[in-house]
Amino acid sequence: MRLNNISKSVLIALAMAGCLVPDTRGAEAGRPTLDSVLARFVEASGGAEAIRKVHSRHIKGTLSSAMFGSASWELLAKAPDKRLTLTEIPGFGAMTDGCDGKVVWSDSPMAGLVERQGEEAERTRRDGLFYRDLQLKELYPGLELVGAATVNGEAAWQTKAQTAGGSYDLFYFSQDSGRLIRHEAEFTGQNGATRTVSQFGDFRPVDGLSVPHHIALEISSAATSGLKLDLRITEVKQNVEIADARFAKPAD
Repeated sequence: MRLNNISKSVLIALAMAGCLVPDTRGAEAGRPTLDSVLARFVEASGGAEAIRKVHSRHIKGTLSSAMFGSASWELLAKAPDKRLTLTEIPGFGAMTDGCDGKVVWSDSPMAGLVERQGEEAERTRRDGLFYRDLQLKELYPGLELVGAATVNGEAAWQTKAQTAGGSYDLFYFSQDSGRLIRHEAEFTGQNGATRTVSQFGDFRPVDGLSVPHHIALEISSAATSGLKLDLRITEVKQNVEIADARFAKPAD
């Protein structure tokens, strides 16, 4: 298992375990359109107007795993496309993953300073877009409503986007609340084929927005088979001043 993959995977999960059972009963009778599911998701998140009022975000939390115990975790994000995560693991050191809108990079004690390329970098840039939730249909070409599903006993609508190369994203929106409660992705990363499953819960109001304060993440790849991470958000500040330089790749 490679620790330097952890903060990057959490970043992707934020931009998105348990038992999921496909359920098609009554799906056609009360089946919504994709546009109505996405519109309800935006409203459940606080509404487009409230989302656009926020231009930056600083989140702090605690990331835990059986692999390394407990670590401090921070996210800095700034419109339109800048994002940085910092993870400090006792006995290992600091891991940083950044995107200044163009360059995607990471820095860790094991791998050093690395600039990401290819599909992994493109995915990170897309998931790092500050107003991504308002652009899902445009950012995920071919996004379609698959049907009804059940996520941990909660009825949901499953949507799917797939690329020509075989990578895919599955989004599960609660039929009750409209919120995004689960995201699955499969793509080619630095360790080959990678699959992530993120589950979102403990939604709380922050400045008019509904923000998940608990994210359960599972990562499977050649280097991180079945790695489970648990992120608990402790603080969310919005519209804070953040210099663009914070997101730039450090000098080699």
